Amino acid sequence: MGIRAGLSLYYSLFGVAGVIAAARARLLGHPVQVAVEVPGIPHPVYLRMRTTDVASCAEILIKR
Repeated sequence: MGIRAGLSLYYSLFGVAGVIAAARARLLGHPVQVAVEVPGIPHPVYLRMRTTDVASCAEILIKR
């Protein structure tokens, strides 16, 4: 995934906070974990930024 596509995905799923978390993960050099509320799921889902967790969550839990 390119930088533009990645930033677009983080922004569409998490807004500005997601873009900042992804940038922080890149600067630190290791994944940053965030909790995300997904509609229809009663508990938060924990995702590691800059990993396939984000794309998998978008594809499976959000787009279904």
